[in-house]
Amino acid sequence: KGRIIAFDLPVVRPQLDVRYVAMNHSRPLFKDNPQLAKAVNWAVDRQAFSAQGGYLYGKRTGQILPPGMLGYKPAGIYPLKVTANTIKQARKLAEGNLRGGKAVLWSSNAGTAPLQAQLIQYNLKQIGIDAEIKLLPRAQQFTNAGNPQTASFDMTVERWGADYADPYDFMNILLDGKQVTQPQHNNYAYFNVAKYNKEMTAASLLTGPKRGVAYAALDGNMMRTNPPWAPLVNSNDRIFLSSRVGCVTINEISGTGPLLNVLCLK
Repeated sequence: KGRIIAFDLPVVRPQLDVRYVAMNHSRPLFKDNPQLAKAVNWAVDRQAFSAQGGYLYGKRTGQILPPGMLGYKPAGIYPLKVTANTIKQARKLAEGNLRGGKAVLWSSNAGTAPLQAQLIQYNLKQIGIDAEIKLLPRAQQFTNAGNPQTASFDMTVERWGADYADPYDFMNILLDGKQVTQPQHNNYAYFNVAKYNKEMTAASLLTGPKRGVAYAALDGNMMRTNPPWAPLVNSNDRIFLSSRVGCVTINEISGTGPLLNVLCLK
């Protein structure tokens, strides 16, 4: 006749990842247009985006590096909640920089992604950007976004999780301009700024505390002056287990849940 299994609250662990809107700096809307990129960061509703993901979805952010990563330093550059004042600031930054105000916004067609894309579309409308949403299978989305021949978007909603716990895996892998001439890459913002390319290379050669200081400065300066993205959320790993399960060990880097080979019964 079946048995009722009792569940406690989920086991929640922050992941070393970031969900973000990459703004395509190779296309007219955002090319050499940092004021509009700042406006988007002021306008996006990170709280509403996170709410679409459900309970304990993640922690809102306005930075490239996630908490727990070497070089992460809270900077408070952009608002984590939209208000009338944040929209006012966003419109001020966007004024005179809209370049026609038309955009193509890519998103995954699965799960909560279409609803999150609609939220971003609404946020952009508040500052004068009319965004057309194009939904794609997730694998096609990031493959096409990373191919210069098929990257026909102005913005794309993306996610990156750490392959290893080092800021190189976020800053250099995702934003070094040397990538954008490659046939396939991860720099979906097509961000190619000589100053930052040089600083990223220099930071990658440092070790110890100096490495963290250099990457923290890169994160803050880039987001303040010439944002490649609108970072949104650092995800949580939410794991539901029976209250009888113990020995729970989580790999925050992979984001693949508990290590099954070490689980035990209490």
